[in-house]
Amino acid sequence: MFCISCSLGETINEKIAHAKTDFRHSGGGLVVTDQTDFNPNGLRSPGHGAWLSTGEGHFATTWLAFFFDAKGNPAGMVKVREVDTLSADGNSFSGTATVTAYNANGKPVFSGTSKEQGKRILVEGA
Repeated sequence: MFCISCSLGETINEKIAHAKTDFRHSGGGLVVTDQTDFNPNGLRSPGHGAWLSTGEGHFATTWLAFFFDAKGNPAGMVKVREVDTLSADGNSFSGTATVTAYNANGKPVFSGTSKEQGKRILVEGA
């Protein structure tokens, strides 16, 4: 599992977001949770998707999450596509993501990019 910091850039008002990503098995699925999961103005499901190796020390991901308004009604979804490079020791990565948000009717309403850095969560005190 990795802790991730995302610099969302000018297109998303220069915000920094923090997330946790759990990569499952080689070339398998992934689960993402982040700060937007707990926004009081609306809720977002955890993200679910897939990842695969694109070469030695490189990987790509695609994941989806659903948005809900403050009353719990479906409000849309987000698709995130990442291209990342793993560090030589395998304990960190960096890369870029393309984020596209869709309204409840499936119409794209936003697209932007982010720069990401992830650090593996290691066992402490053992």
